[in-house]
Amino acid sequence: MIATKEIIPGFKLPDNELVICGTATGEYEQLPAWRSQDLDGRIVCRFKLTWKEKFNILFGGSLWISILTFGRTLQPILIETTCPLQGSAMLDEET
Repeated sequence: MIATKEIIPGFKLPDNELVICGTATGEYEQLPAWRSQDLDGRIVCRFKLTWKEKFNILFGGSLWISILTFGRTLQPILIETTCPLQGSAMLDEET
């Protein structure tokens, strides 16, 4: 799975809403993301699957997610297969 810098295909996000999560180290990579200006503070990242990963999900039916909490409370997460902004006013303004 590869994080992609193009968070929403075909849509240029405002520069002040683009963020890089984390610091690149030998063990971890930086994660390009979009931060919502709404009160919920939503952060959206997009990943591209390899053909092998697509095959495993299609025939295995499972997707595992590991989140490092460092002993803190797990925050709500949402995993989607469609753009979370599909049909939003923000995207409608651009088209």
